[in-house]
Amino acid sequence: MYYFINWIHTADGYRPALPEDLAFVMLAEPGTASEGATFALFECELPEDFPASEAVEPVPDRLAELLDSAKAYPPALALTRDQVSKQPTYSKHDFTEALVQQLRFHLDGQRAMPFFLAVARVTELGYKEAGGYYWIVGYQSGTVAWVSRDYFVYHDPVEHFDLDRSELEQRFDKRGR
Repeated sequence: MYYFINWIHTADGYRPALPEDLAFVMLAEPGTASEGATFALFECELPEDFPASEAVEPVPDRLAELLDSAKAYPPALALTRDQVSKQPTYSKHDFTEALVQQLRFHLDGQRAMPFFLAVARVTELGYKEAGGYYWIVGYQSGTVAWVSRDYFVYHDPVEHFDLDRSELEQRFDKRGR
């Protein structure tokens, strides 16, 4: 399930208002907690006995449906995450609207995108594994933009992937996308 979950401040920084042993994936946030964001979008499975709280709210169904679709096409979720995180802090309603708009844009436009999967040559602990396949979503000046398994867009030298520069130059225009 997908939830908007408030951030809580601890001695170690910020964490979602969830039990510490509960696994979760942060999918997007309106800015960062250190910059004033008070909540983020998470995917997690709450226990049945989890108490109702204003700090943990299920997302609207229309957003949940788009998130399910975007998980099948990770560039849509990663690029949406990248774009909405650069915006000022939103209300949950405004953040939902921004997410819905961006997810629809990327999902509707996927047929025209030059994105593709490529094999990583280099392992970066916690980010990518050599031999794993990752979505390539941009190329500019010898650097590729790629999507991690937790839907972040990272930038690494083209040599970190089994790629041909001439193919990248043909796929991606001078703007990198």
